[in-house]
Amino acid sequence: MDAGAPMPAVYSDETGLTCAYVIGATHSESGSTAILHFEGVLYYGMGYPNDEALRAHPLYENGLGLYDFHVVENSPLIADLDRRNQVHNRHVAGNYLKRFRHWIITFHDETLEVVASDARFLRSSEQEEKAKTWAPKGSPVYKYFHPEEE
Repeated sequence: MDAGAPMPAVYSDETGLTCAYVIGATHSESGSTAILHFEGVLYYGMGYPNDEALRAHPLYENGLGLYDFHVVENSPLIADLDRRNQVHNRHVAGNYLKRFRHWIITFHDETLEVVASDARFLRSSEQEEKAKTWAPKGSPVYKYFHPEEE
């Protein structure tokens, strides 16, 4: 992903969450965009930290890097959401860990975190082949990192 200003925009509704961002080193000339779609969204957050404060993210020490796509295994966020949902009388403890995945996308000015059941690229430019490697669930091209289990 370009370290410049990809200007990500997020749209969320009952069908999921869509994120579009500009790709390419000179986005004003290329006009190329990538569009990601997440289905079965349980949680998302967009904002802090930016690239200058990424070291403050709780998963930074586990390999969270700049300007990249990440999938978190043994996600402490999913574990926390699972724990909090235990107030629901039909909740099955540990079910969220089986049903959802945790993605983190680190942009220049913000970070997008999504907990959802699935994610895919809807469209990407041929100008940035790396974006195309953000493949479907189970693909070996993900950058996985493993927070220590407590």
